[in-house]
Amino acid sequence: MGLKPTIGVLSRTGIVPISSTLDTPGPMTKNVIDNLILLNSILGYDKEDSKSILDISKIEVEFKNSFKGKKIGVLKSLLTDSIYAFTIEKIKTDGAEIVEITPPEISFDGFLTLLNIDMKHDLPKYLSENADTSISIKSVKDVVGFNKKDSLLRAPYGQQLFEGIVKDSTTLEQLEIVKANLKSEGEKYLQALKNEELDAILSINNYHSGIAAVSKHPTLTVPMGYKKFGEPISLTFIGVPFSERKLLEIGYAFEQLTKARKMPKNYQ
Repeated sequence: MGLKPTIGVLSRTGIVPISSTLDTPGPMTKNVIDNLILLNSILGYDKEDSKSILDISKIEVEFKNSFKGKKIGVLKSLLTDSIYAFTIEKIKTDGAEIVEITPPEISFDGFLTLLNIDMKHDLPKYLSENADTSISIKSVKDVVGFNKKDSLLRAPYGQQLFEGIVKDSTTLEQLEIVKANLKSEGEKYLQALKNEELDAILSINNYHSGIAAVSKHPTLTVPMGYKKFGEPISLTFIGVPFSERKLLEIGYAFEQLTKARKMPKNYQ
């Protein structure tokens, strides 16, 4: 399972960037309690990270084995998934108040542009601050050129995304407009969290991770079950910004209710 905390909760220094707007580290563990332990062990203000929060403190969680008293948002569009629908019934039986929601239609135009332009500027900054002086690669364009020298070895599946970044001519001023629009649209999609005073909205895997990311909402993903041919499927809890404690509490209740995760055979 994995937690993607609100940007600013954890330091990003030293991490190869994809997008300084969306990037954040987060703990990946076998269970929720371990997730909390790891999260608290890496908390701390980082003056080198412009998004780092100065007054962040240790996250105290009250773990309970029940959904009683929790108000949970369920996406109607996902109820066609049998595992999701079955899971919702279990949560409801365990005492949660279930609110079926149909978010408004939103425009997600510009998401790829955001990733492109962030990386076009973030990667050179990362390399200048972290790479050895002997490294000649200074930009995304340099990476593309390096790969082309031996594409079979260095880019056997092509480098369409990198080439798209190089070609994208969006300015930083235009990018700010794109980011503001995406944030507004993401907040609109998840507005039921505040309007309905929900503890979380439930999604599947990373179906709505982009929407949560652009609107600065944290997510916690916990194993939910397995498809017919063994592919794992997870339940993703989306909360309001800085609701990591609440997400971990709900995630723990879900984990104890379902015990869905199976130890891989080779690790038993």
